[in-house]
Amino acid sequence: MPVRMRAQVAMEYLATYGWAILIGVVAISLIYFYLVAPNIIAPESCVFQIGVSCSDITAVGNSMAGNTQLTISLQNAQQYPITNIKIFYNINGTNSSAVNCIAPTTLYNPGNTMICQLNLPVQTSVGTLIYGTLYVNASYCGLLPSFNFTAPSCVGAPVQTYIGTFNTHAG
Repeated sequence: MPVRMRAQVAMEYLATYGWAILIGVVAISLIYFYLVAPNIIAPESCVFQIGVSCSDITAVGNSMAGNTQLTISLQNAQQYPITNIKIFYNINGTNSSAVNCIAPTTLYNPGNTMICQLNLPVQTSVGTLIYGTLYVNASYCGLLPSFNFTAPSCVGAPVQTYIGTFNTHAG
């Protein structure tokens, strides 16, 4: 086979199979960026539709205890106080029991911040993506017919549930 013929065969081979190789590389890179990369580059977020807003969320893995501690900073985003705050979570289809939020007072006026610490039953390493749903139960004083800001009391206020979602990476 002459040299010219071999060069033509090589070019035809590259033209034929080069497209297949290129399509394979593009497919593999798309799979990586849509399936693997979102877990690495997902931003931290904590979003509630109404009732409370989330100003900060952090997760720290505890290898000795075999769990992860999630700390959430919530703010009362309503025009009346809330009280008796309990928080639940759902991670990987597992619901938690009620957790009381840590705070100096039990009555949270509009704009007040409450800190909640949850011990998640999952072992995580640094950089692991943790995501799920948060449920905040609180007695909403604005639904009382006789609420008074000068002598606030929320006794008998109905309980409302505020639902939110979160994403964070273990630190």
